Amino acid sequence: MRPLEPTHDGQHRPSAAEVVRGSCQYRSGLSAICGPDFCCNEGGIPVGDQRAYAAGIVAILLGAVLVFFMFPKKDEEERLLAEYHSEDTARLPPQGS
Repeated sequence: MRPLEPTHDGQHRPSAAEVVRGSCQYRSGLSAICGPDFCCNEGGIPVGDQRAYAAGIVAILLGAVLVFFMFPKKDEEERLLAEYHSEDTARLPPQGS
């Protein structure tokens, strides 16, 4: 553990990693209050991030499936763009000089 560095006001404050490691000494009390997911591994780092990673992966995969099946393919998109363009130009008043 590195020594605490003084701040601009001369006080010493621990780093974020030191605060997290220090919270692991209260593991049993925190687990009772926060639930079993708030615990630390052997290195003293809180675990429970695996669920967040899994949720992120699931969200990305669902997004990819949604885009693949719901968005039009290239030919269909070009047809739609041409159709929209023809509808838009049909509504324009004739340009006079």
